Amino acid sequence: MAAWMAIMCLLSGLYFRYKLALLYSLSDASGALLDIVQQRLTSLRGLVALYFRATMWSLPISLGIGLLFIGGRIAQKLEGQKLLLSMSILLLVFAFTGLCAYFLTRRFTHWYLQRLYGQHLDQLEAALRELRD
Repeated sequence: MAAWMAIMCLLSGLYFRYKLALLYSLSDASGALLDIVQQRLTSLRGLVALYFRATMWSLPISLGIGLLFIGGRIAQKLEGQKLLLSMSILLLVFAFTGLCAYFLTRRFTHWYLQRLYGQHLDQLEAALRELRD
């Protein structure tokens, strides 16, 4: 689990560094301003989508690591029918928890990203459409 968390921290750091570089590049407008802003807007929308997908994929991976850890500890202590029953119950609990967490996380993350980035990107898109017209 510590290795997974270290990987997540490293990838998050790289993501935020790339996003910061993209935001700083907005001030380097050489060429047609509308095209540059449209290109940056598309890149920022792509980064927000990547953030959403990474969040949604990290959930089952984290639950899978937890399942392996707890399942391994149970397998060391039990055997036979008790092991099979315990593993089945554990799998059902993790599946139910995973599904609930998935839907709650999906809803919250979508709301959070829209509130944090989406509304500003929507305003920028509206301003670009207005300028093009």
